[in-house]
Amino acid sequence: MPKALRLSAGEYRAEIYPDNGGSLGRLFWRDEALLQSSADPQRLRDPSSVGMFPMVPFGGRVADAKFDWRGKCHALAAHPGESHAVHGNAWMEQWTVEDAGRTQARLTLESTCGPLAYRADQHFSLDTDGLHVLLGVTSLADMPLPFGLGFHPWFPRRPGNRIRFKARRFWLERPGGIPSDPISLPPELDFAAGAELPSTWRNNIYEDWSRALQIDYPDRGFHVALTASSNLDWLMVYANPALDFFCLEPQSHLPDAHNRDGVQDRYGLVVLDPGQCISGRISIRAGELA
Repeated sequence: MPKALRLSAGEYRAEIYPDNGGSLGRLFWRDEALLQSSADPQRLRDPSSVGMFPMVPFGGRVADAKFDWRGKCHALAAHPGESHAVHGNAWMEQWTVEDAGRTQARLTLESTCGPLAYRADQHFSLDTDGLHVLLGVTSLADMPLPFGLGFHPWFPRRPGNRIRFKARRFWLERPGGIPSDPISLPPELDFAAGAELPSTWRNNIYEDWSRALQIDYPDRGFHVALTASSNLDWLMVYANPALDFFCLEPQSHLPDAHNRDGVQDRYGLVVLDPGQCISGRISIRAGELA
């Protein structure tokens, strides 16, 4: 099992894995796993088997692992088995522990993802109201470049799961997991009033969502609530009915925004000058179902 930082407060327990992508390995409330939680030590060495990982210096996919910026084509590393770059690279790096205690931990990372040289900071704080995570990225590049960030939690899929959040628009998916076009929310994919988890394949981004969502676990008698800062106004929904987990990923920009016009004012990427930074925050809580 990767080396863990263990936090505890009230009815919550968390494990942070600095060496495994600075990930949140596990999160419990009253011994209930709120996120994907493997008991297999070997699986916990796989970033895709942890409870949540940071997406830096961008979230989602960048098509064909490249983007044009101010007249120059910049290459990124393609994810193994894909032609696209996926979720940046921070989730596959070893982070440094700057500070750690019983209820909090602060991690940092300096890395380069194609032209995107950066420093990332992650602060985990656990209290009796749940887990709070602040993620920031500072540009260490030598020129202005577009940056983004996000969080990638994996939630257990159980019988009767219901999810609830509001959103303004829904984006269709083209082959390869890249958003194609936005459409008005179809009723069967509108979760504003709460609905069961989709029973078909979903890998779509929701635009201008409510920054608050709830997942019900009626078979276990509790719910999980996630809230996000106002700049994390895109929510990726990934649900494969063949798998025992699903993902609801708050992020600051549209996936593959790097390859669309208007990245500065339309799709959420932020152009950072050297030394400038952006940040985002989420909180995860649990409670009994009424």
